[in-house]
Amino acid sequence: AQSVEFKGQLVSWGNLFDRGKSQVQTGLRYLPTFSVFYPVSENSSLDLELTPNVYGTLLFEKNRSTVKESEFDYYRYWLRYSTNQLELRLGNQKINFGTAKLLRSLMWFDRIDPRDPVKLTRGVKSLLLRYYFLNNTNIWIWGLYDNSTLKGLEFIPTKKNGFEFGGRCQYPLLSGEMALTYHHRLAEIGSLVNQFTLFENYEPFKENRFALDGQWDLGIGLWFESVLINYDTNFLIEKWQKMATLGVDYTLPVGNGLHIMAEYFIQAFTKSPLASGNASKYSAWSLNYPFGLLDRLSMISFYDGQIRNFYHYFNWGRTYDSISLNFSLFIMPDQVNLFSGSSYSNFGGNGVQIVLIFNH
Repeated sequence: AQSVEFKGQLVSWGNLFDRGKSQVQTGLRYLPTFSVFYPVSENSSLDLELTPNVYGTLLFEKNRSTVKESEFDYYRYWLRYSTNQLELRLGNQKINFGTAKLLRSLMWFDRIDPRDPVKLTRGVKSLLLRYYFLNNTNIWIWGLYDNSTLKGLEFIPTKKNGFEFGGRCQYPLLSGEMALTYHHRLAEIGSLVNQFTLFENYEPFKENRFALDGQWDLGIGLWFESVLINYDTNFLIEKWQKMATLGVDYTLPVGNGLHIMAEYFIQAFTKSPLASGNASKYSAWSLNYPFGLLDRLSMISFYDGQIRNFYHYFNWGRTYDSISLNFSLFIMPDQVNLFSGSSYSNFGGNGVQIVLIFNH
């Protein structure tokens, strides 16, 4: 039978920063979700979801005027047709994949920050098809339209009203799985004209991304991501970008179980796919320990190999049936290049954060 559901998430937060000057930020966000489910047949159905995004923030700084910001837009809106083995979804939706958790080479369409307790990210306007075979192989095919805002790890925007397409095939291998991924788009340097007028005469150019990733359970968890990107433009002298992530995790039998995870990330721009270049290198590791059913303590540390600096993030969380409280302490530079920051707050500089989440 047809069903209609209403639920929502209310997020309230407060931040205290020290970025050369003291700042205090408070904010409130509400994400009400309306969903409708309609069975088409015994093995197929239609459903849709609509999630508005309403939020406001206040930023206080000593001896300066208060900065106010508010917005109303749509966080998600999509229509989906699904069967036992197929899913076809159209609209503004989240598309993310890959095996890495902290330093993601395959962060192509989302900007999920591992430090964000809510894991909010802007969606992409797209059509996504996923088909699941009986042997656990699955195929993804997607088309994106008019997503000119920077997404993922992009540093050049997509052409306005541009069409993008790609696909992914995941298949089981031994005790895990491997996947091949491809994506094509037209990038437009002219989109940066408001910042750098010398780019005004550059035409849109083709960008092709290729990726291979895999994960296995060998007593310890082991995964990797590798990405090769070609930029077909004279704007860049080095037309190839290479990225790779290697990760491991293990749960030690200490108390309730101490989960340890570590990842290593490297990227470089080169003149050819096999050439070497100056590489940026980052390392990250995390510890996660549950204290009973309600409390969890976690830590994430990053190491920047270029400037040889450590950055740290600590979080204590308590979760009830519908309410969760998170208290965080972070010691970071003003900007971390690997993350866009969460979509509702900022972890730049040194500071503390309190987040209250209510789900209904």
